[in-house]
Amino acid sequence: MKGSLALGSLMGATALGQTLTTSMIESMGNNTLFTRWRPQNHFIAPAGWMNDPCGLMYDPTEDLYHAFYQWHPEHIDWGNISWGHATSKDMISWTDVGGWQGRDALAMGPSGNGSYNGLGIFSGTAQPVNLTGGVDG
Repeated sequence: MKGSLALGSLMGATALGQTLTTSMIESMGNNTLFTRWRPQNHFIAPAGWMNDPCGLMYDPTEDLYHAFYQWHPEHIDWGNISWGHATSKDMISWTDVGGWQGRDALAMGPSGNGSYNGLGIFSGTAQPVNLTGGVDG
């Protein structure tokens, strides 16, 4: 019932030309209609603003696909960008890795410690093995 009230509030606010409040937008994530119509066969961030995936790779050592993407987990507009990371076995069902939590870009750190080297990450450069063909770590 609460989800239906939130949806009704949003519809009423937009129909009257009112500005949507943060609480109205945040409540949509808990709405059953939001979950029902959320894409199932297309990758989408768990919440907030998401740019296109720009670090897609396959790791044959784990038989796992990875998708990295720019993401603002705290808002629906571009802003405090984090580096999101999700994995999949079949490229249909995705699991959020959660490396963005605490504002750390763990997926970009060379040792997984959250450090960021802006000159070391480029779109399409994710590699599951090192230059000699050995598996790192």
